[in-house]
Amino acid sequence: MHAGWSAGARAEPHNHGGASGAVLVLYGHFVETTWQLAGGTLAPLAQHRHGPGSVMTVGPGLIHALDARTEGATLHVYAPPVSRMRVYDRAAQQVLELSDEHGAWLPNDARHVLARCSFEEACDGRR
Repeated sequence: MHAGWSAGARAEPHNHGGASGAVLVLYGHFVETTWQLAGGTLAPLAQHRHGPGSVMTVGPGLIHALDARTEGATLHVYAPPVSRMRVYDRAAQQVLELSDEHGAWLPNDARHVLARCSFEEACDGRR
């Protein structure tokens, strides 16, 4: 998947379902934050700066978010394809499991939400 980013655009904290892969920064500058959900709290673990040519690896269990500091573009390669991605709504303290055609942002249409649980429930430990 190719993604174009406006300066200031942000992906919410999310995982990639059971998929593994890489995100390549084609151009622009980004800050990646990794997160951990434990004990009902979603907490930031680390931040990493990425510029042209940087590669971020992703896999099951990783929760991360991207912030575009400048206009940019990224190339996302996953195997198998991302399915049932989870997006973490920090304001509502909820985990949203989303339909496959949705990306790493909070949906405007509830039809994209396949399951919802609180941070404390952690969706019964699934993915």
